[in-house]
Amino acid sequence: MIVCFYWLQKVGDPIADRYRESVERPEAFNALGGSLQHVRKFLEAVEAKDEKFSHIETADIDKVKKCLKEKQEWFDKQMNAQNKLQKYESPAVLASQIIQTKQVR
Repeated sequence: MIVCFYWLQKVGDPIADRYRESVERPEAFNALGGSLQHVRKFLEAVEAKDEKFSHIETADIDKVKKCLKEKQEWFDKQMNAQNKLQKYESPAVLASQIIQTKQVR
């Protein structure tokens, strides 16, 4: 009986994990994509010389551009890797990793 439980756990846990990730990951990708879009709109406003952003230093704007580029490249790479996988394969990226990437450091 105990052996059966461990076998079920060994087989069932990865299935449950993949299912949970299949639900959480699209939401995390959407949240990160939305954040990237907000930053792009901010940079467009800065480029258009919007008065409310005139106080921001050029060096800070350059940092934001660099961060956006890095995050966008990571986003595209992970999205492409995940899209190549079948539903029964282990995910290329976890929802927790996507959420963590969304945080600015």
